[in-house]
Amino acid sequence: MRKRKSERELVQEKALLQSLLDTIPDAIFFKDRQSRFIKINKTMETIYGKHHDTILGKTDFDLFAEEHARDAYNDEQEIIRTGEKIVSKIEKETFEDEDVKWVNTTKVPLKDQQGEIIGTMGISRNITDLKQVEDSLAKERNLLKTIIENALAGIFVKDREGRYLMVNRRHAKYLSGDPDSDVIGKTLFDFLQKRRSYANNGWRQADHGYRCG
Repeated sequence: MRKRKSERELVQEKALLQSLLDTIPDAIFFKDRQSRFIKINKTMETIYGKHHDTILGKTDFDLFAEEHARDAYNDEQEIIRTGEKIVSKIEKETFEDEDVKWVNTTKVPLKDQQGEIIGTMGISRNITDLKQVEDSLAKERNLLKTIIENALAGIFVKDREGRYLMVNRRHAKYLSGDPDSDVIGKTLFDFLQKRRSYANNGWRQADHGYRCG
């Protein structure tokens, strides 16, 4: 009776685990010590358009181009060697047809009941759309920076206390005479003080020279 109860509980736990694996919207995979797939979830099948029967027993070299497959293999072998996990690594997945996906991947050691490392397991989230948005924003920022730096007028941005947050080279040169001077964090008052001090010192030197003459 007790044995049957344990078996039912085991079956139930297995069903719950499988349900969890199949409903998580990220790719989940398990690999042996040779980095061969031994189990994947349905999401991974959907993402890569392959049935698990065509993936199990294969490695990343069978799914991806050399560029990504080699990096993934080296990471997994390092995990097996050291037992250290890799958390939230941004990976560029390249395919033989030149398609590209970006994923955020975490990989950890896969251990048996005795605590021996028998492979790796991991979870990957597709962030391709986010990466494309980030790349687009980066291009726009670089374009805007180029326009600002080459503008004929001085351009600057200040915070509520009047401290410079951004200046282009033309305005930096107007403030200090040096287009590459460190202006960020300072105020116009800092440069006016410097000019006033310079002017006073110059006047004293000139006056002293006149009297000596």
